Amino acid sequence: KRKRKDKESDNDEDYSAPANSRSAHSKLKSKKTGDALGPKGSIRFCARCQRRYLLVTASEFCPACLSLKNASTGMSQPTKKPRKKKTKIISDALEDGNEDVPSLKTLCINLIATYIDSVEDFGGISDRLKLSISKIIGRHRQLTPQNVKLFIGPGEMNVDLFECTYLDEAALCYVATLCPNARHLHLGYCGRATDKVLDAISEHCTQLTELSMSGPFLPSAAAFTNLFVNLPQLVSLHLKFAAKLNPDSLASLVDNCAGLQSLRLEGCTKLRAEGLRTIARLKNLAELELSQIEVSPDVDTDMEEALSHLITTIGPSLTMLYLNGFKNLPDRILSDLSNSCPKLSKLSLEENTSMTPEGVVSCLTTLAEKNSTPNGLTHLSLNRNETFTDTCLIAIVNLFPRLSFLGINGWDELSSTSLEALVSQENGLTELEEIDVSWVRNVTDDIFIGLMRNNRKLEKVKVYGCNRLTEEVVGKEWRSNGGEGKMVIVAGNEFV
Repeated sequence: KRKRKDKESDNDEDYSAPANSRSAHSKLKSKKTGDALGPKGSIRFCARCQRRYLLVTASEFCPACLSLKNASTGMSQPTKKPRKKKTKIISDALEDGNEDVPSLKTLCINLIATYIDSVEDFGGISDRLKLSISKIIGRHRQLTPQNVKLFIGPGEMNVDLFECTYLDEAALCYVATLCPNARHLHLGYCGRATDKVLDAISEHCTQLTELSMSGPFLPSAAAFTNLFVNLPQLVSLHLKFAAKLNPDSLASLVDNCAGLQSLRLEGCTKLRAEGLRTIARLKNLAELELSQIEVSPDVDTDMEEALSHLITTIGPSLTMLYLNGFKNLPDRILSDLSNSCPKLSKLSLEENTSMTPEGVVSCLTTLAEKNSTPNGLTHLSLNRNETFTDTCLIAIVNLFPRLSFLGINGWDELSSTSLEALVSQENGLTELEEIDVSWVRNVTDDIFIGLMRNNRKLEKVKVYGCNRLTEEVVGKEWRSNGGEGKMVIVAGNEFV
């Protein structure tokens, strides 16, 4: 061993390591190959401080030492240009989507709906605000047996529960018990309702005049019979998918609720022809809906005759008639309808596959001639009748210029001729508030712009399946009243 010289100090502070100093046997020591420092992303050791760093740029120094070197020479390291943050577009602020920026009231409603399980009492808010909260909660399926207490009580006259999926039999009975003074009761998606729930409604809600239930497929026909016996003051009844409602139950309704003015039955497939003849005894009816009630024409061969009898009997008093989903609705029924219903302002004939375009044109022509209402027909829905042609749409435009709603969903046979007549500035429709042109393939940008231009009251347009519309047009912000009114809802916009 070499002896240390006397003048050599034991202090290592005076020792400065040469550049790239590293023990010769180190496996991590980098070796230059020509001018290359190694592949990008490899690990190197700084020539100044000997710390490891990831090779990103062609430099022998780590980022810290490189910044010091640049600062001493007056050079500045290039910096990345900061990215602009995307502006968050506030949409669907309100339930109807008509406001760009939500108001303070809307923000409060949304906040309450979000933390509904933490709310103890609504206080003195109006029925309208409570209805808005109920709709938002129903849309998100947040209604539970615990928070349903916020919407019911002895002082509630109108009770609207739009989503009752999580309310069991006991909770629904509790709702009926706590609302003895309710005049209006709506239970949406109440698939867990049973005979006990109907008995509770008939026992406690004795002042009901309007009852609406969606999905009560468990209650028996006897429970419906007992319900109608105990609610003789009913004025409006809406039942959707009441699977066990039969002609005997309807007979009880007719015998006990003679003052009924509005009857809407959807998906009640046990009514049959006998049930339609029973409904014909309701002489005070002004609104009637029968949708998806026919099982098969082969099963019930008398359905056509019963429907004809029903229309000719109570048609003179009807202002609204919806006949949807009939597999056997021949042109003869349309003739009875046009000759027997002079007061109609709302008509729906959706998904009736046996109707012919000629029969529909004849029906609408007679209906327009004999209609005695000031504005004529204002609501017309003929959705999902795929065989209807240009002749039908041109007849509608010429016969009913004051339509506020038009449904032509699925009219795939329409050409540009009839669609241009629809949006014509001289003879087209100009008072539409809502229109459904979904799955009409020939709807183009020009047709869409014409609808927006001509109809200053337009609130909603449905364009599902209209694949010829472009993002530049349908993605634009459209407003009613010539661009100065509320925002028009474009449902089915694939570019959103």
